Formats: sequence, structure tokens, C-alpha cells
Amino acid sequence: MAVITVSILGGNWNSATTWVGGVVPNATLDTVAFTATSGNLTVNVSSTCIGIDFTNYVNTITFNSLLTVNGPVNLGTGGYTQAGTSGIQVAATATLTSGGVTWSSLWTFAGGGIFTLADNFNFTGALNFSNSGGISINGNTINTSNLTSTTASTTSGTTNIVFNGTGTWSNSSIGVIRNNININTAGTLTIGTNVYYNTGILTYTAGTVVTTGSTLNIGASTTLNTSGMTWNNVTITTGTQTLTSDLNCQNLTSGGGGTNTINGLFNINVSGNLTANGIVLGTSTIVLMGTGLWTATNSSNTFRTPIIINTNGIITLANSLTHDGDLTYIKGIVKSNNTTISFGATIKTLKGLNKIIFKNVIITAGGTITMNEFFSGSPSLVTNISSTSASTYTIAFQDEFEKISKFVNISNCTLSKPLQLLVLTNSKRNLTNLGVRYINQSPNGIAKNNPSTTNQTTYNSQMLINDPGMK
Repeated sequence: MAVITVSILGGNWNSATTWVGGVVPNATLDTVAFTATSGNLTVNVSSTCIGIDFTNYVNTITFNSLLTVNGPVNLGTGGYTQAGTSGIQVAATATLTSGGVTWSSLWTFAGGGIFTLADNFNFTGALNFSNSGGISINGNTINTSNLTSTTASTTSGTTNIVFNGTGTWSNSSIGVIRNNININTAGTLTIGTNVYYNTGILTYTAGTVVTTGSTLNIGASTTLNTSGMTWNNVTITTGTQTLTSDLNCQNLTSGGGGTNTINGLFNINVSGNLTANGIVLGTSTIVLMGTGLWTATNSSNTFRTPIIINTNGIITLANSLTHDGDLTYIKGIVKSNNTTISFGATIKTLKGLNKIIFKNVIITAGGTITMNEFFSGSPSLVTNISSTSASTYTIAFQDEFEKISKFVNISNCTLSKPLQLLVLTNSKRNLTNLGVRYINQSPNGIAKNNPSTTNQTTYNSQMLINDPGMK
């Protein structure tokens, strides 16, 4: 191995007169060095060396072709000029030293190596992750304006990546980044059509982020702390996602056909479409706060996370939905007249659903459902409430006041508080319902303090009655 120095004359890389000693560097044996007297160097053809050291260089290096370095890089202390449309590709395990130099030419991490950053690196030109078998970048911080993953392999390591300028984060393939990323810029970061990120911590601190037409793809357990920005599409396929702040997005697709968990006492604020593509667990709350469609890719896919409908827009429910978590309606137009919604045994609490008109409500397993009001229908649509389970389901109301339901057909229902539910005669009596009363005429809807404590089977097979519990 030899150190080949750029001569005072400089010149093209492939010219012997460019080098002290008149020998062009051997691609597999030689390291390239510069001195304070080295002339201008032009990388005029694709070239390779096993190391490069810019220490003391003060002239111009022009990258008209790619320079591949299969070893250590020392960018020196600056004072030289970078020119040309190409740049450096580091392609083998090595230690890289910036010396505080800002690199404005192309820089590519490639080759499946393990790279150790001796200090922080600042990139203002194009930065590429272009590895064939996965690369690891460790130590210190990469500050960049532009980052593109150009291959399908994974980039990981302990180096923090900070977007600190105006530029783009994009993928031209499906390569995943697993290093911690922080968006912290006074400029504008534009997200490409697809970016792939997982495992690390993704943080938003400051800056304008343009996400129009983009999708953030998350395929493994990840920590998200991006409440100060709004993503366009977020697709989570697997793993356990941890929210350390709210997650704001236009559209959320979660599940990946399997099981996915989203944890953290924070909200996922969805202003567009919500799609279940698998079983989604977790403690985070999904808030539907815009105009969009809540749907699932098939009947077995479901959210078991709490969902709140709180919108000034319109939420349209798919014809068939399954939900196995808390569900709360606060405000907004909900189009659900054609919807059959199934609730499973993992249900906890349903609130405000008397204000949503479903076509059918199916309790898919025996269990207790806690509600503040019972389901209701409309004069034009009687909601059928039934169970697919051999056992009955139990309704436990959250308070002791009587509940009034109109335009419903109920079957296989047991009340935890006897006689607490009053169903008007527009509804069909069903003898399988324990403790439900049916009435001839509509009362004025003012509840007494407590319902009757008569045994819950009293009215199970009786004729229609006038309800003594109403004013």
C-alpha cells in the first residue's frame, strides 16, 4: 500500500503527470493525499482508492465522475473548493472524519460497510444511502438538507440524522432507515412519495414540512414524536409503535394484515381516511376529526384502540365494520345508514352512539358492554341489534337513569341494572331480552332518578305497558 500525493500541477485523475512520482493511484492498494501545494484535481473518470486525506488542501477538486473510497476519509480542515456534479462514495468499513468541513458535493454511503463517524458531518449536497447488503453508520450526527435511500437495503446505527436545511427526504426504492431522525430546520423539508422508517426515534422539532402526496411507511417497532407537523399518509404494517406526542395525519392505514400495537397516552388525529388492515391494539386514541372514510380491508380486521368521532366534517362508515375497543361520538355528520357494525368481547365503553344511526349492530361474543345511552334508529331505518353468540350480551349503563330507545329491534340482551332500558312501541319486542321494557306511548323523555329494581325478568314476556318510571 502506498500514499499517492496530488502534484503541484494537478490535472485529471487518470493522468500520470497529476501525481507525485508519475503513477496513477492503484484502485485496490493506494491512498490519496493532498498537501498545501497540491494543484487542482479533476475526477474525470470513475475512480477508486482505499483512502483519501484532504488535510492542508487549498485548491479545487472537481467531481465530473464518481470517486469510490474503500477505506478511511479525512476531509481536512477546509479551505478547498468542491465542484462538479458527482462526488464521493464510501463503500467499505472505515472511520470517517469531517474536520468541520461542510460537504456540498454528492456523498453516498454504499457497499454494506460499517462506518464510524469521528465527528459530526454536515452535508448540503445530495446524500444517498445506496447499500447492497445493509449499512451501519455509528457515532456523532449527520446534518443534512437532502437524503435519498436508493436501494432496498436497511440503514441502521447510532448516528443521529438531523434535517437542518431546505431540501427533500425521499426514496427511490424501499430502503429503510433505522437511525434516529430529527426534523429541526429553519427551512422547508419536502417528503417524497414514499419514505420508509422504523426501529429508531422519529422526531419533529421545527420547520416547515411539506407532505402532500407522501406516505410514511413504518414496518417495525418505532417511537414517534412528531406532534408539531401533519403527515399525509401513514402506513403502519407491524410492530409496536410508541407515541410520545400526538400523531397528526391525513390518512392512517394500520395492521399490515397481522397484528400491530400503537401505545402511548396520546392521540392519533386523522383528518381523512382510517383503514384497518389487520388487528390493531394499543392504548393510543384515534380521533376522526375531518372528512373521510372509516373502513377495513376485510371483516376480521379491526381496531381495538379507542376511537373518538369529533369532527366538523363528514365521516362515512364502510358497509361492514368490526370494532373491539372504546368508541365515542362527540360531534359531526356520520353516514352509517348502510353500515353493519360488529362489536366484540374486548369492548370496553361506548358513548354517544345513540346519535349514530346504524343499519345493524351485531354483538359478536357474549360479554358486558358499558354505555351511556343505548343504540337508536330512525323512523325510516329500524336498527337491528343482535348477537352471533350462543350466550346473551349484557348492557351496563354508566349511570342509574332510565334510557329510552326508539326504532330498534333487540335480541339476546340482558341488562345489568334491571328494567333500566325503555323501548318504544315502534320497536319489535323480543322475548330473549331480560329486563327490557316495551311501552305503548312515547313519554316526554324526562328520566326519574332511579329505575325500578323489580326483578329483571318481570317484563320479559309481558304485554306492552305504560311505564311508571317516567313523568
